[in-house]
Amino acid sequence: MNVRWLDSFDLGVPEIDSDHRTIVKLMKLVEDSVAANYSSGTTVALIERLFAYTRDHFRREEEMLRSLGYEDVDKHIGC
Repeated sequence: MNVRWLDSFDLGVPEIDSDHRTIVKLMKLVEDSVAANYSSGTTVALIERLFAYTRDHFRREEEMLRSLGYEDVDKHIGC
């Protein structure tokens, strides 16, 4: 796999785009950790960091959608 950010991923919402860039960076760190055969503890710690950040991101994104009155927020959550 070759994890990388593409400009086409930008949504035009600075807070969300920044989160998405960070998620891709964390994914790349996990990818690099596996490719470099880092210790399993290091790789697991990176995966846990990625999962925690992703959970926080979705919480922030859902709060933003609700605050903007987005009617399909529940469908977004179910994706």
